[in-house]
Amino acid sequence: MRYSTPVVLILLCGGLLHAAEGADPIVELARAIIMSDQAMAEEISQKLVHMGDSALPLLKEGLAQDNRPLQSRILKILNQIATAKSAEVILQFAASSRDKYMVRAAMEALRYPERDIDAECDQKILEFLLGKVSEGETSFAPDAARILGKAKKVDPKVRTEACVVALKKELVDQSDPNKPSKWLPDTYGTEAQFKIRQYVYAVGDIGEGAIPVIEGHLTSCSVQRLREYLTICLGFAGHKGYGRALQMTLESSKDSEARALAAMALGRLRDKEAIGALKKALQDPYSVKYQTCVGPQEIFPVREAAIKALQSMGVDVQR
Repeated sequence: MRYSTPVVLILLCGGLLHAAEGADPIVELARAIIMSDQAMAEEISQKLVHMGDSALPLLKEGLAQDNRPLQSRILKILNQIATAKSAEVILQFAASSRDKYMVRAAMEALRYPERDIDAECDQKILEFLLGKVSEGETSFAPDAARILGKAKKVDPKVRTEACVVALKKELVDQSDPNKPSKWLPDTYGTEAQFKIRQYVYAVGDIGEGAIPVIEGHLTSCSVQRLREYLTICLGFAGHKGYGRALQMTLESSKDSEARALAAMALGRLRDKEAIGALKKALQDPYSVKYQTCVGPQEIFPVREAAIKALQSMGVDVQR
């Protein structure tokens, strides 16, 4: 006897899918969580979450299918199951998949709630993310850095060191800071600029715990451009003692991305002594032209950053 789809779904959520004669469990799983209406899909997903580790064999089979919507939904379910075994499934998938989109989705799924899951599992997740940051691949390193930035369970020194080393490597490898490279969707600038921004943002997410590590790198650094970015990182991390240095970067750096980030850092610090420098930055010439779905657009990153920084300090700015 072949059971109807609703009956198969009930059996699925009760862990009894094997009893459904003639039903392909993966086909029924796909129908349940990506082909049904949103309310039913969410209900089925939550029942799978409540099944916990007992649902993992079926979910692993689903991940093995060449079906992005199905894989994406399963990764979210695994994230919500949030056990050491479900983390292992995500890590195995991330390590073996050749689909960059799905590897990024797997990395997103590793953002576990702020509670202990399993020390050994947490260590594996950390090593995986640190490895992705170290590799410097544009498709993965920035995402891994941002996840580390928010991973409050991990020692801030470890997280900061990974991000700062990756930042310094990117700056050293990039001989011309303004030379166009491969354009990225939904962002502006070059690949290198995109990665640099994400590393700086990650340090900002870490906060004051990042300051000792950054200052250690700054003390031993003699390259002006690296010093500019390390100072920017200190501003993003909340160190108020580098306001003047950030103003100098904003006013005189030859690196357009550094000027924009310096303006952002001054805004984060609410440094009112920088209001004059930020007002001057409203005339910064750096612009980026890029194509959107509605046609070509032009933005002025330094000006935009300066406007937001001034507004954060209560200064009325006319665009």
